[in-house]
Amino acid sequence: MPTFRFTQVAIDKLKLPVTGRVDYSNAAIPGMQLRVSASGKKVYRVKTRINGEQQAMTLGSTAVLTLAEANKRAKEFLAAASAGINPVAERRRKEAEVVAADTVERVMTDRYFPVMARKMRPRTFKERQRAIRYNVLPKLGAVPIDKLTRGQIRGVIHEICARGHEPHATHVLQYIHAFLSWCCKEDLLAVNPATGIPDPDSRRKEDRERDRWLDDEEIALFWVACNRVGGISGPFFQLLLLFGCRRSELGEAVWREFDLEARRWVLPGRRSKNGNDHITHLSDPALAILRALQPSNERNPASLLFSTTGRTPFSNFNRPMARIIAEMSAKAGREIAHFTRHDLRRTLASGMAELGVSEHVVDRCLNHSSRKISGTARIYNRSEYLPARRAALDLWAKHVIGLVKPKEVGGFA
Repeated sequence: MPTFRFTQVAIDKLKLPVTGRVDYSNAAIPGMQLRVSASGKKVYRVKTRINGEQQAMTLGSTAVLTLAEANKRAKEFLAAASAGINPVAERRRKEAEVVAADTVERVMTDRYFPVMARKMRPRTFKERQRAIRYNVLPKLGAVPIDKLTRGQIRGVIHEICARGHEPHATHVLQYIHAFLSWCCKEDLLAVNPATGIPDPDSRRKEDRERDRWLDDEEIALFWVACNRVGGISGPFFQLLLLFGCRRSELGEAVWREFDLEARRWVLPGRRSKNGNDHITHLSDPALAILRALQPSNERNPASLLFSTTGRTPFSNFNRPMARIIAEMSAKAGREIAHFTRHDLRRTLASGMAELGVSEHVVDRCLNHSSRKISGTARIYNRSEYLPARRAALDLWAKHVIGLVKPKEVGGFA
């Protein structure tokens, strides 16, 4: 086996073998090796006899492990070996203990998620599961549930905040707290380690409710920008503005929910936030957009209105929204303040109110779970105000289109 004193310069100069791999020995630390493969990979190893048996362990790749750290690990391995301790066997034993333990990931995926999937609305569960899988499990998944510490949880929350997402960090902390509270009820934990961790969102609670909506100038800019973006994104966002619906309600809609002759969209209760069927009137611009999406002879009742694959709902909302705001800014000659998809819903509510639409009618248009009519009136008043809602949506659509120059409407007037 070729032998030389390992230095970073010497390691960097090593030529790769044409095929296979070559092992080099460290003259300064007998037993420490460097395996160089034809693929370009270089890996530190250590090899020696322990109690008469040859034992070898990989220390790590040169891509992630410094030479100093590799030397340190090799010396620790050899010192343990000289004392009759087998580090390889010890590592395997610890790995087996982790596998046997109830880790955070195992408890979440095997026990907690199935329970929550039955209790939560599908959309709520999907969002919570996605947030946990992305933010929590990569960091805490392998930790035994009974070894999870407050500091580890705070580390996850701090990392989210460092990305500039304090409000999301608050949500993730709530999800973690709920999971650990469930663990306590299941006798997997004695106490909840997330209890007492401060809210990471530095804003005052009264300042957290968003108050962004588009004014009339911005609505006109928005409509024209949607026309310029085109594709399925432009019509999608225009309908969000005309309907005031939630993004998933429209994004997951199929043609069977729409009756263009009767001019209505019936959102089934299984897809609505409050679990009730909801009827949305199709104004003239909305009807024109829907007819332009797909000719009537090509509409499959089960097919999605908005899909780039034909199988899954349109979900890439952020990129086209950024393009729309950029188009608005370019046309306005100034920077348009950021707004979200949900702000379009707020724009409809605010706009209708300014047009004189009654609050309870706006409430029904938005399909809110809570009703603005209180007390005895709420108990006995089951009217859905369909005629008033039709008039309100027509009024709103007329107002939106009236803000846009005729040549920029896009054929939806």
